Amino acid sequence: MDNDTFISSNDPAQRKTDSKLAELFLDKALHDFREAQIRKLIDHSLINHDKDEFLRLTEALKNL
Repeated sequence: MDNDTFISSNDPAQRKTDSKLAELFLDKALHDFREAQIRKLIDHSLINHDKDEFLRLTEALKNL
């Protein structure tokens, strides 16, 4: 693998693009993590027959 691949660019436009891509990647990862957590809690609310918690969590999932 070429070592030049890992050298950061001195081009401000490229750095801005790279920064935006990293931000989008992290936002997506965080969204997916939060969604998985809520879905797990929804499953638990169904197992426990907790209608109020289920409704609260499904609303949270819709608003995510």
